[in-house]
Amino acid sequence: MAEIYIPSITDERLEHLRQHIQPVATFVEIPNRNGWSKPVDLNGRRHHFVWQAFAEKIGLHCDAPQLLKLAQLGNPRTTSFLGDPMPVCTADNLTRVMDMVTYHKVSTFINPSEAEVLAQIPEQLADLVVAYEADYEHAALRVVSEGLESYHAILTRLYKRSTNSQLGD
Repeated sequence: MAEIYIPSITDERLEHLRQHIQPVATFVEIPNRNGWSKPVDLNGRRHHFVWQAFAEKIGLHCDAPQLLKLAQLGNPRTTSFLGDPMPVCTADNLTRVMDMVTYHKVSTFINPSEAEVLAQIPEQLADLVVAYEADYEHAALRVVSEGLESYHAILTRLYKRSTNSQLGD
């Protein structure tokens, strides 16, 4: 098995990448507000979304999942972007570049940080990629060990712009 590690990333590089590579997640719209929904104002209208992975766990079956840009909250090295994903706008005009496995230090919960993901994006793709989505649903099933360290292995999808528009336009 190949050596598993999370590459280091400088603060400057991290901030540079965060400016143009942002987390997204798949949500489903629900018809009315409930305790689990995340309200988002789109085109002058309030919508209520539930993270698709959560909706499936609680038995909500909704059509037309949508990719939404997530808020970048907290410290990008220590705060998980999936802890309580907060959508801020649609993430239209994205095309999948590739799926890759990213590794994240094991803690009590699966807590992938932006820094862990951004440090693992291949250098040759860093200028092309504008968004990433972690397959949180299947992460808990894949824990790998390397020496004394254990990591969650998460399938992470990388996206580029389909057009010249900005993410969230």
